[in-house]
Amino acid sequence: MNAHANSLGLTAVINASNLSDQEYPLRLWREDKLTIRMRPLFPADSPQEVEARILNNFSQSGRAVGDDLFRVAGFGERIGGNDTVSPMFEPTARVIAKHGWLLQQHSITLAENDFHLSAFRSIARDYPIDGLRWSLLHLQSIDSPRLKTLMELGAGASAQTWTYLSTGGGPPFRRIVESGIRAGVGTDSTNVSALDPWLSLFYMTTGRNLAGTLTNDGQQISRVEALRLYTEGAAWFSFDEHHIGSFVEGKYADLAVLSDDYLTVSDARIRKIESVLTLLAGKVVHATGPFSQLHKD
Repeated sequence: MNAHANSLGLTAVINASNLSDQEYPLRLWREDKLTIRMRPLFPADSPQEVEARILNNFSQSGRAVGDDLFRVAGFGERIGGNDTVSPMFEPTARVIAKHGWLLQQHSITLAENDFHLSAFRSIARDYPIDGLRWSLLHLQSIDSPRLKTLMELGAGASAQTWTYLSTGGGPPFRRIVESGIRAGVGTDSTNVSALDPWLSLFYMTTGRNLAGTLTNDGQQISRVEALRLYTEGAAWFSFDEHHIGSFVEGKYADLAVLSDDYLTVSDARIRKIESVLTLLAGKVVHATGPFSQLHKD
């Protein structure tokens, strides 16, 4: 998975997998073999589980545990159990806010959005969440009023692009971008879809699923807007925007040289883009073609 991610030009991911799955990247990190920045999120079914996890595993400071390569980001993507409208959501999220931790919550439908926004508002009256990088994920049909509420709370919107595998359409990328909210994008892989970000960028910019059918018309965004959501935008959700996500002096030398010019190739070609050279902190982690000689196993 390390090598595959690097071959696509990926240098950082937020990982909301099960606790048992974190064993593998953690082992690579300890062996100095991890070649992608990993930001794990951990689920929490109850207030007691949050308290125990913070006491036993996390820092009491409410901030990151680990280093710039492997660092615990916070809690997600299901809080209060697998039921996305669980009565345990608000009391569990409240304890997360009390300790000052980041939270991301799976929230697909408008009914789920309303449920989670109501809890966010209630919690924010006691523990301000502005600055904690709380967010809702998926947001398949979120509208402007709900985006405004989320933004007023200081929370973000993280759209997931798995619907390129369906005929259902969504998320409303154009609406999210125009709202001005802090926004990012993810693949929802590997549980639902592929890790490949170029499939997502194709979908976001064309509105077409992988069969070529127009399924998200009116919500297309430009190639630059889509790329920013994936880079600068996504970095905000793990407190990484000052270190990665854009080419700015002082940030880490994480970059990819691509097989094609993303801004000028045909729409169809976007799906085939890959990296020919990927650097992590200036170190070659993937090289092929004209750069093959740079790769050192």
